[in-house]
Amino acid sequence: QSMSGVDAAVEHRQVPPLVCTRLPPLDATIALRRLYPRHLLVMSFEATDFAEDGGGAVLGAADARSASQQEVFLRTSLGYNNRAAAVLCGGGATPRGLLTAQESPYIYAAPRVAIFRGPAGEGYPFLDEREQTVINVLVSGRGAQRPELQKHGEYLSRKEDVVSLMERLQLLAHAALDPELMQVDGETDVDGQLAQGRKPVLIIAANNLAHAGAPQPRHSIALALKSWRQLHAEKFEAVVVASGDLSTAQLMDKFVNVDVYASALEGATRLCEWPWEPSLLGLPV
Repeated sequence: QSMSGVDAAVEHRQVPPLVCTRLPPLDATIALRRLYPRHLLVMSFEATDFAEDGGGAVLGAADARSASQQEVFLRTSLGYNNRAAAVLCGGGATPRGLLTAQESPYIYAAPRVAIFRGPAGEGYPFLDEREQTVINVLVSGRGAQRPELQKHGEYLSRKEDVVSLMERLQLLAHAALDPELMQVDGETDVDGQLAQGRKPVLIIAANNLAHAGAPQPRHSIALALKSWRQLHAEKFEAVVVASGDLSTAQLMDKFVNVDVYASALEGATRLCEWPWEPSLLGLPV
């Protein structure tokens, strides 16, 4: 086959879609554990509230202003990892400075995080040990809390902000796939159940994007995820974008997976061509 033919085949190769759900990230993660009991689950968490005391630590359940940030620390053991991350910062660096850097941002990996409490709608009940879920969390920050948007649509106005967004998504993929960073040891993962060689399942947190106090560029984020999908989707067993609200989930799905719907209408793609757990498509959009 000629190189031009190979290039054309790659260009038209259909990669798996990203499943966009209105479930909040933690609830989506619990649902995915039922579908993938022996896979490593990696959930992203975007911190927005930091200490103003000079230490710049990520604020926990007692001090965070964001309800979603409060919930993450209230329902999981992430607080232990968070304190360790703050201590490990040296040379005058702070978690806030590293996570929210416009250029060369950091994320920190928090392995062996337990989800041990249920959702707010149930009164945050403590879960039975058999119902608890052990995951890895990747903590990041926003390059701009209130980015400059274009006049029409929810698009970033500054090129620097677009580059920063793409860099964070690339970093997320590389970290989630790094066996050493994820502490995948031998034939088991963090909870001792993962068979060696299984692809991880990634949950991308895309919640709180339409918050009135700090609206985020959902259109730009969706377009960035569309490009990210072409590069990285096949490296994971599944990728779920957890938005926490219906309008954001629908917007993400429309932008990110537009080629999937177009090819399905043309008869070029059948969902069964991807080796998925069929129940994955049952996650509410």
